[in-house]
Amino acid sequence: MNKTIYLNNYLKLEYSFTSNALRDNYHAILILPGGGYEFLASDREGESYANYFSQLGFVAFVLNYSVYPKTFPTQIMEVYQALKFIKEDFKEVKLSDKLFIIGSSAGGHLALNCQTITNHQDFLDKHHLKKEIFKISGLILCYPVISPHRAITHGKTYDNLLSDVNSKEAISLTNLAEEIHEEIPPIFCYATYQDDLIEIENSLLLALSAKKHHVNIELHIFSLGHHGLSLGDKFNNPGTEDNVIELVSSWPLLLKKWLKANFAIF
Repeated sequence: MNKTIYLNNYLKLEYSFTSNALRDNYHAILILPGGGYEFLASDREGESYANYFSQLGFVAFVLNYSVYPKTFPTQIMEVYQALKFIKEDFKEVKLSDKLFIIGSSAGGHLALNCQTITNHQDFLDKHHLKKEIFKISGLILCYPVISPHRAITHGKTYDNLLSDVNSKEAISLTNLAEEIHEEIPPIFCYATYQDDLIEIENSLLLALSAKKHHVNIELHIFSLGHHGLSLGDKFNNPGTEDNVIELVSSWPLLLKKWLKANFAIF
């Protein structure tokens, strides 16, 4: 079942689930596609994830958040609207108390940024945001952008996000390696060693900072694979070598084991 709603006059939220009369409730996951804050890879990092998670018993929500020329903190506000709808207004089926966010590349940055931002009450107050709306069960980050340093991150990602926003506050709030705090929920993260767009140092910095702040994290770095492999399947990555697909396509199984071990799902 696939449906679309508009949270305002432009912000589109698509959702899908597999109807099951034997299911008492459904878990929820909000999907944030990548695209460097320039476009949205809504097919392979949106729709494909939605299809996968709906088969696992989730209601999968894909948010078509704003990209350049819209800049920080517009995207934070839009995720807030989506989470508020999921928590307070979605009535089509009963949802469990388990809510996750999955983000890829720049979408991973946005997913994590919506958790790091809760450590700044002044920001929340300024924008009339309630901290509890951002509260989720866990984060799933696929080759996420963490650092603004151009040696390890495609510089255009931060150019698109900040553009002419030159405040020290905005620059600091989006440098996520420095923003991890103890209240961030458990994280599952995967990246590939051969990614030359968003280097694995991003995920390593995330893991080191998570450890420092006692945030539970599971990190998988695959030896092969380019940037943006999504589910690591042939459908979303035609032409990718079979040995890469065989290796990277194992991450959804690892994710299922993580969900089972940490959240008693499945």
